[in-house]
Amino acid sequence: MNTTDPIKILHLEDSPRDAEIIESKLSAAGLACAITVVADEPAYIGALAAETWDIILCDYNLADYDGISALTLARQLHPLTPVMLISGILGEEEAVKCLQTGATDYLLKQKLERLPAAVTRALDEAEVQRQRKLTEDHNHEPALLLDKAQDAIYVRDLDQRITYWNLGAERLYGWSAEEVLGKRAVEVLYKKETPDLLAIREMVMTTGEWVGELKQRTKEGKEVTVMGRRNLLRSEAGEPISILNINTDITEKKRLEAELNRTQRLQSIISLAGGVAQDLKNALGPILMAAEMLKLRHPEDNDLVGMVSVNAMRGADMARQLMIFARGVEGARLVVPTQGQLDQIQNTIWDTFPTNINLITRFQENLPPVLGDATQLQQVLHHLCANARDAMPQGGCLTLEAEAVSVDAEYAGTISHARPGSYVLWSITDTGCGIAPEVRERIFEPFFSTKKAGKRTGFGLSTIMGVVKSHGGFIQVYSTPHEGSTFAVYLPADCEAGLAEIAAPAPLPAPIQHAQGELVLVVDRDVTRRQSARTALTSLGLEVLAAADVTEAIVQIIQTGDRRGNLRTVITDLHMPHMNGFAFLQVIKRMLPFAEIIASSTPQDEAEAENFRAFGVYALPGRQSGEHELVQTLQEVLEKRRAKPLLKKGPLPEEIFEQNSRTAAATPAGLGLRA
Repeated sequence: MNTTDPIKILHLEDSPRDAEIIESKLSAAGLACAITVVADEPAYIGALAAETWDIILCDYNLADYDGISALTLARQLHPLTPVMLISGILGEEEAVKCLQTGATDYLLKQKLERLPAAVTRALDEAEVQRQRKLTEDHNHEPALLLDKAQDAIYVRDLDQRITYWNLGAERLYGWSAEEVLGKRAVEVLYKKETPDLLAIREMVMTTGEWVGELKQRTKEGKEVTVMGRRNLLRSEAGEPISILNINTDITEKKRLEAELNRTQRLQSIISLAGGVAQDLKNALGPILMAAEMLKLRHPEDNDLVGMVSVNAMRGADMARQLMIFARGVEGARLVVPTQGQLDQIQNTIWDTFPTNINLITRFQENLPPVLGDATQLQQVLHHLCANARDAMPQGGCLTLEAEAVSVDAEYAGTISHARPGSYVLWSITDTGCGIAPEVRERIFEPFFSTKKAGKRTGFGLSTIMGVVKSHGGFIQVYSTPHEGSTFAVYLPADCEAGLAEIAAPAPLPAPIQHAQGELVLVVDRDVTRRQSARTALTSLGLEVLAAADVTEAIVQIIQTGDRRGNLRTVITDLHMPHMNGFAFLQVIKRMLPFAEIIASSTPQDEAEAENFRAFGVYALPGRQSGEHELVQTLQEVLEKRRAKPLLKKGPLPEEIFEQNSRTAAATPAGLGLRA
């Protein structure tokens, strides 16, 4: 208030004489006043609403209005303006009520000599109050701004007790300011004080700041990850007084980073799996071929050799699944006999599981087949049974059941991805430790496992779920902690497929008779596969030439001389170094125009397969193919070849290389492969 300006006074008084007396008392005391007198409620309300006042004087007893009501209204509209009540008669009880309602002071009309002093004192107190309010507002502005921040911001004193807690902290942690103020931060945000927290505090006190990631907990007990910043606050004298904490919630960011890392790691695993699978296939090929040769040479050992052959073929199927997984495509869907899958896993359990695991089987007779990939389905059974075994380290009972069931629309509606229809139900039950409810909710998440590193077996349950879903099925899990678990696998039954549609293994072909001196050229960069093929084909009555690459193959063809007409078949890897497959085919066809070509390598895509088929190339199922497939393909090729006339000599070597150079340069990109 400017001291040179008159004091603006609103005076509620219905007696003109009393109003004059009050004005004269103030004037006599030397107070310059600008007094507005109102006599009733409407005029009073209008004056309060129209202007601001330095002080308000109210008569306590009015004809149509009362002082308490006038005081209450003044406090609502002008909370900082002092209000004094003046009355001719004012008892002690009424005086107390006036002060409780918010009156600055009260006076009796019979004792107005202290009015000027009371007015001066009230104005001074009001000024002090206004200045305090301005200071509070000024100090409160930063707090209002901090409440707008998304970060959790709080202040701790040097005893680690929380003295400030913004709305961002309430949103992140769940505690209100009233719940945490005065409490030690370690008790609120951490389970206990750790050496790391003590080291952070020491660094803040020493260097004045700290930045880093922290794991904290919310009111609900949930763990959150924050990027924390600590700053030491000092007084004007430079003394430490408190620590400012600013925490940014990065929980979701860390989750996404972890997911990205898992995805990148999975991509690396996929690439590695593709390479390992290819090497595994190459290694299993000679084993399969040798096993089938042993069957022919030593029929008395067929059982032993058969076990080698079956398990090598199982390994080859696993390698094929790895390659399918690496390429991101689904395997072929065939009619799979359910009983065969169950017999296989039953034998595996008997042969490999500990003797303290008691196996019980309950298989319904005449189970319908399913349409799917036999290797993938066997992996599902194997993984679930292995999990059941691991849940019973001290032994227990493993029950394997299979039956045909019908799922109605009502039940299917309660399960994600389920459809009504006929299913084959596999149930794998153990009497192990069971699964806790909070774990059961996560068991199908990618990369989730309760097993320690080095104890995990094969694909995770997320992959198993993916396989079952890709077959049109679903999985249900029932578990009670400390009692055991049941995994129920529902696979759509292929009820329309008869038993005749389930292909039986073809008998092994007899050795090729009347070989008639045919030559066979085997081209493969792998010495083991070359030797295995030479041994197998020689035992079948064929003369075999072997080459490690394109150059050796051409030399071998040239060195046959007049016998080149007997070189009726070429078995070759079409993914050779130094020349793409299509160019190599052109070389062979120019030198041996009537020779038949069998490709031992698997086309990498359908476009390459079409190119090879268009060139008349026969194809083995893959490098893991055994003697059965090789002999069968050779019989077909040689029967066709014998119907053709013998070859004449092909072009000279220098003509071949010159033509190949022009052909390779003109070959469109992507037609054939380069090593």
